[in-house]
Amino acid sequence: MVVKNLAVCFEQAALRPAVVVSDWAYPRPGRGEDGAIWFRFALMSGTIEKAGLKNVLASPLRLFRIWRLLSSSRAQAVNFHYPSLQALGVALLKRIGLFRGRLLLSFHGTDVRRPKPGLESRLWATLLDSVDAITACSNFLANRVAEEFRIPLSRITVIHNGVDALLFSPKASQQSTPGVELPHRYIASVGSYLPRKGHQILLEAFSRVAQDFPDLDLVIAGMDGPERKPLEDAAARLGLGGRLLCLVDLSRESVAAMLSRAAVCVQPSHAEPFGLAVIEAGACGAPLVASAVGGHAEILRHGETGLLFRAGDIDACTRALRDVLGDPAWAHARAETFLAEVRRDYTWAACAAKYSALAVPAVCAATTSKDSSEQPMARGAR
Repeated sequence: MVVKNLAVCFEQAALRPAVVVSDWAYPRPGRGEDGAIWFRFALMSGTIEKAGLKNVLASPLRLFRIWRLLSSSRAQAVNFHYPSLQALGVALLKRIGLFRGRLLLSFHGTDVRRPKPGLESRLWATLLDSVDAITACSNFLANRVAEEFRIPLSRITVIHNGVDALLFSPKASQQSTPGVELPHRYIASVGSYLPRKGHQILLEAFSRVAQDFPDLDLVIAGMDGPERKPLEDAAARLGLGGRLLCLVDLSRESVAAMLSRAAVCVQPSHAEPFGLAVIEAGACGAPLVASAVGGHAEILRHGETGLLFRAGDIDACTRALRDVLGDPAWAHARAETFLAEVRRDYTWAACAAKYSALAVPAVCAATTSKDSSEQPMARGAR
């Protein structure tokens, strides 16, 4: 969704973006049903160590095809989101003078890992030496990028992601949720069913306040994963089976409706490079409780725009829930403050302006690339 929203804003600013999905299955550019270009940006398939002689010999032809795509598109800048060594071809074209535009790498979290020693590390060094700008979606993630890739923090520009304020707003409470019947009053949480999302922490905290708030349920929505069944089993053991609703693969419209009607939104992740769910809940006007990790701690101010608790601390999460649920007027006043900040600071237009200042400060064309190998939901995430 990052690339898709940026592309819309770039179009509105007359930057003529071309969205490209980097996919090994497309040796020549092909137009997808969604309008994006699908193309093999990579010079080699598989791991660097197992590239093989055939791959190496084919690299010049692949490099030529990359050059031809950039030339035919009249690209002035290439911005790889969720970057990998697939960006190396553009870096090499810059080094030999066949591409004179700008090259950007934009990290979002799952793409940050230290290169393996040896050839992979040297290739990353070549790539990083060739880029014109590096971005990260939070200060927390910028520090991780600097550490893992061993580059100065000063080289990294922080650009927070935005939120679709037309979709995520208090007015979303008027929208229907097809196929889903939401409880009358509930705690909401959004996140894939993975251990790092901390849903078990939230469930334990909910079990401690459930008796005092008998009209309250817990609703969790996210992509399906290995944590959903254990979560439902744990709720049954705690006698809360009828008060936990686990939703899977909701539409974004339904997520917005769910958040806008929630008594409180709790995001209990053990780690979070940015915290998109936090600003989406904030845009919907929901009171917020979140673990004090990564981007959460950058976005929320404890006691002013929401409440933060130490990640994994069930007691602290329980206290925060009691504070919010016990004083709805106080909680909603903080939610209103955060809503105003989200509308001011976390718009996609503001985000796109920062990217364009790095990518095309004095020209009017941009090419944005998305690496499908790093993002399983590439078709839906642009």
